[in-house]
Amino acid sequence: MLRRLAAEGFGEVPGSELETLAAWSEDWATASGEARYSLIAEGLREVSTNWGDQPLPVQLVESIEAIFRDDLVAALDADNPKDGAYFARRALQRLRALSWQPGDWIERGWVKTERQAPDGVA
Repeated sequence: MLRRLAAEGFGEVPGSELETLAAWSEDWATASGEARYSLIAEGLREVSTNWGDQPLPVQLVESIEAIFRDDLVAALDADNPKDGAYFARRALQRLRALSWQPGDWIERGWVKTERQAPDGVA
């Protein structure tokens, strides 16, 4: 499911699964000793926590999905755990840099979407 989210975005994996994926990633990080999965868990929680139950602008959802496609895919595909951790850390930094405040959305002229999480994505 983590690879589907990375490649396909929220159309394939509902937002309600973000916390489940974060927990799995954290468990795998502990079991495998691979830091990339701990960083991935942190990034998924960043999205889940900030998204909450509020609708997000289409532009923000697209930005999140682009980060997943670029960095999350690279983190998962990296043969070397160090390289995987690099891409996972970059994804986390990019997610943290997103504009999560509704006031910012209004200033940018962003329109809210019907997509909502964590209960699911339309």
